[in-house]
Amino acid sequence: LHMAEHPAGDLVLKWLIEQDATLAEAGREERFSRILVDMVGTETTKSWVRVNRGAIVLCSLLNSSEKSVAAEVKEALAAISSELHRIKDDKGAEILLENLNQ
Repeated sequence: LHMAEHPAGDLVLKWLIEQDATLAEAGREERFSRILVDMVGTETTKSWVRVNRGAIVLCSLLNSSEKSVAAEVKEALAAISSELHRIKDDKGAEILLENLNQ
């Protein structure tokens, strides 16, 4: 399984993304969300919408305290908005659409 699909993997990714706010408060420059998006790329992360847990990780990126990451992911997902609307019976995709439209 891909880390975003693994039952524990998505939890680890979400937790690390959430820690960006703590890093910022501590004055640290590195951000996990930035590293993730830069290393994996938005083209690859867009494929995560097809996986329930991957969609939830994308929600975490959309809500990242690192605003440049959130904007970049939002732009990438907006490009595949029609694909997201076609995904049925997937709670992750549903939540992702809600987050994308906020």
